[in-house]
Amino acid sequence: MKKLNIFRLTLTEYFLLTLSAVALACSFENINIDALIWVGLLPFFIVIEKKSAKGSFLAGLYVGLVFYFLTMYWLIATLSTYGAMNIVLCTLIFLLLALYLAAFFGLFAMLHRYTLKRFDSVFIAPLIWVPLEYLRTYLISGFPWILFGYATYRRFGLTQVADITGVYGQSFLILLVNSALYRMYRYFTSEKKKLYKIEAAITCAIFIAALLYGALSLDESIINKNNPIKVGLTQGNIAQELKWSENSRETTMENYTELTQKATEDIQKNSNYDNSPPTLIVWPETAAPFYIQNATNDRAKLIRLAKENNAYILTGALAYEPKYDDPDGEYDYFNSAFLIPPTEDASGEVKLSRYDKVHLVPFGEYVPIHKILFFVDKLTEGIGDFTSGKKAKNLKMVGHNYEFGVLICYESIFPNLVRNFVNNGADFLVNITNDAWFGDTSAPHQQVSMAAFRAVENKRYLIRAANTGISLVIDPFGRVIKNTKLLDRAYLTDEIYTINKDTFYSKYGDVFAVTLSVILLLMLFLAYRKNRIKL
Repeated sequence: MKKLNIFRLTLTEYFLLTLSAVALACSFENINIDALIWVGLLPFFIVIEKKSAKGSFLAGLYVGLVFYFLTMYWLIATLSTYGAMNIVLCTLIFLLLALYLAAFFGLFAMLHRYTLKRFDSVFIAPLIWVPLEYLRTYLISGFPWILFGYATYRRFGLTQVADITGVYGQSFLILLVNSALYRMYRYFTSEKKKLYKIEAAITCAIFIAALLYGALSLDESIINKNNPIKVGLTQGNIAQELKWSENSRETTMENYTELTQKATEDIQKNSNYDNSPPTLIVWPETAAPFYIQNATNDRAKLIRLAKENNAYILTGALAYEPKYDDPDGEYDYFNSAFLIPPTEDASGEVKLSRYDKVHLVPFGEYVPIHKILFFVDKLTEGIGDFTSGKKAKNLKMVGHNYEFGVLICYESIFPNLVRNFVNNGADFLVNITNDAWFGDTSAPHQQVSMAAFRAVENKRYLIRAANTGISLVIDPFGRVIKNTKLLDRAYLTDEIYTINKDTFYSKYGDVFAVTLSVILLLMLFLAYRKNRIKL
C-alpha cells in the first residue's frame, strides 16, 4: 500500500499504530479498561518489526503523540483557563510537551529494533522500557505522569510487588506480557520456530509469582490497630478564580471552618471512634488564603479552631522568608503546609510547624528558563515564582507521638521523594492538593492512581484532601477505603493506623530500575562493540 508523507507509514500501519495508542490510553483513568494495557502494544510491535531504526522511531513518535493527546488533553484547557494564554499558544505548548514525551516511545522503538537483532529475547522490551520510564522520572525536573504501571492500580493482587520494585515492576510485567504475546504471534506466522513457547512459559511463571507475592503481601497483621489515628478530610470545592480573591477570603474560611466542625462532630458521634475528638483535620493545598506567619485575625481564628476541636489542623498556605543577604529586602515565597496544634507549648505559645514543597510544578509554580519563555505566565496565582523547599521534612504531632510526610500536589507522583519521608520516620502520608484547575477531566483520577502506588510502595496509609476532589483514604495495600466525589463540597472521616513494616522499596529505592538500566547500557555496549548491527 502506498505510504503517506507524514512519518512514512502506510494506511494499514497508521491503523495498527492508532489501535495501539487508543488501547493504551483506554487502560488509564477514567475510562479504566485496564485489561487493554496487557495487549495494547501488540499492533505496535507488529508494525515496527520490519522497520529501520528511523522508521521505528517515527512509528513510536506517532503512537506517543496519539497516546498523550488522549490522556493529557486536559492540559490545553488548564493552560488556557489559568495560564492567561490564548488557545493557539496553549495548544503549541501542549504539543511541545507531547513531542517530548512521545520521543520516549520513539526511542524505545528504535532501541528495541536495534537490540533485538543482537539479543533475541522476550525480555528485551521490558529491559528497554523501564529504564526509559526511570529516565523520564528525573530528566529535566522529571515528569513521570501515567507510567504504564499505574493502569493496574486497582489490581491489588498484582500491585503489591511495588513494595520491592516500585511502580516500575508493574511496567516491567506489562511490557513482558505484551512482548510474549507478540513473540507468540511470530511463532504462528513465521517459519522459524524459536523458543517462543519456553518464553511464554517463563512469562506465565513470572506473572503467577507476582500474583502469589501479592496474595502473601495482603497481610493485615502488619497494621497496628491498637492506636487508631482519627482523621477528617475537608473538601471546600473553591473555584480557582475565587481562591485568591480578597472578597472571598472570609467565605473561604467560613467554608472550611464549617467542614472542620462537621468532621469533628461526625468522629465524636461515630461509635467506632469511642466518642473521642479527632487526631488530625486536613485542609487542602493553599486552603488558607492568607499568610499564616502574620499575626492576623485569620491566624487567630485558625488557632482557636484547632483548640475548640481539640485536633491538629493541617492546611496548605503560602509562606515567605527574606532572601539570604538581600539588601533590597526581597522575599522567597513557598507553597507550604502548616500544622497547627490544639495546645500551647511549655512557654505558653502555639508553635506551628511547616513543610515547604520540594518539587515544584514547572509553569504551575515557576517558569523554567524564564528569560527565554518570558511570554509564559505561571498558572498559580500568587506573588512571583515559588522557591522549592530544601528537604523531605516530616511534621510531628507531639501529643500523639505521630509524624507524617506531606505531599503537596504533584509531589505524590515522585516515588523516590515519597520514600524519603518514610525513611525519615513517617507513620503515614498526607497528600494535600488543589485540583480546581483540572476541572471535570481525567487528571484528578489519574493522580489518585499514582497516589495509590505510593501507599503500596511504602506500606503506609495515605490520606488525601483535595480542594475540588477527589479526597480519599488509601490503605497500605493501595485500596481506596473512602472517597468523595469530584467537584463536591464535602468532608469524610475515618481511622488510619501505623504499620509494623518497612518495605524494601522504602529502604533501597529504585534498585530494580537502576539495575535494569545498567543491564540495558551493557547490552547496547556489547551490541555496538560486536559491530553486528547496522542502523
